[in-house]
Amino acid sequence: DNNNSKYDINFEAMEKLFEDISGSKALDVNFQDHPILLTEPNKIDSKYREKFTELMFESYNVYQMFLSKRSVLSCYGCARTSGLVLSVEKNCTNLCGMQEGYIFQKHIEEVPIGGELLDRIYYAYLENIKNIQIYPSFCIDKSSNTEKKVNEIKILKCPLVTKPYYLWGSLHVVSKIKEALFNDNQNANDKKIKANDQTNASTTNNISYDNNNSDDVYTLPDGNIIDKRTSDEMKLIFPYIFFRKKYNQHTITKINGDSSLNNMDFNAFYDSLKSLKLPIIYKYNYKINNNNSIIEKIPDNTMDKTSNLCYSDAIENYFEIFDGLQDFIKKGILSFMSSNITLDEVLNFLI
Repeated sequence: DNNNSKYDINFEAMEKLFEDISGSKALDVNFQDHPILLTEPNKIDSKYREKFTELMFESYNVYQMFLSKRSVLSCYGCARTSGLVLSVEKNCTNLCGMQEGYIFQKHIEEVPIGGELLDRIYYAYLENIKNIQIYPSFCIDKSSNTEKKVNEIKILKCPLVTKPYYLWGSLHVVSKIKEALFNDNQNANDKKIKANDQTNASTTNNISYDNNNSDDVYTLPDGNIIDKRTSDEMKLIFPYIFFRKKYNQHTITKINGDSSLNNMDFNAFYDSLKSLKLPIIYKYNYKINNNNSIIEKIPDNTMDKTSNLCYSDAIENYFEIFDGLQDFIKKGILSFMSSNITLDEVLNFLI
């Protein structure tokens, strides 16, 4: 059932979060002075929608609120009211049909694959294969040496930072690299990204100048560089993971004329991906107790295979789902057609 959830939300803590968001240290706005646009995922428990609506009107006295699913807004953004929307999110990918602004709730197809998994794969590849240590931005200390006129970068130990949060910070840096890789051919300004703040601008410019702009480089928060060859290798991971598409030297050169991967052993490259050990993000689900003071562990259903994907540290365990992606798309289209909609109408709705 698409409208049921096994997770509970502590709405008292959520209300406190809203207060912090609207407070002087954040947005510094009063909710009751503005119309509110509240978005929700395609699959959501109806009780959450009711409770959030109650919070907005009774606790914050908003005078106007518009509640919409994200796929509906995506369709509206394309100036259409009907269509098939494929949404790739952080932890899941779903396909849903929409007609005249309404989603067919019972025909939503979803798989637990999202951008976070690709972050984990890239992270494991950089650290285990390329031996590039990924440090979170918050553990980097940048101090200016006025005498030497240089910026000194120090790695802080951060003993009070928990391992999951430290891993999250590292994956956030990898996510920025991933976005730049995918935007390489769309926006030239995104090629030379900085995973930290603007203080590295001069360093990045110097690197680009030294390489005569022949290589696209990526600057990590600690100042290390991901060169063009490494970034090109990372681009080969995505089609292999999701579509089992293996490239060789001939096809790579034919596609984009890239010569940075000359003399590369593609078979060894793909074999190395199978041996990657992915970082495990979550070991437990948590909730805050009634006193808002203790975080309690919630046991997972170990028989539920899809809910335990985050426990796996091997890529091979995901291939079963990857291989079913094409069937997933077909199933979503057939589900859409089952709502008395013809194939021609479905094809016209595709976006």
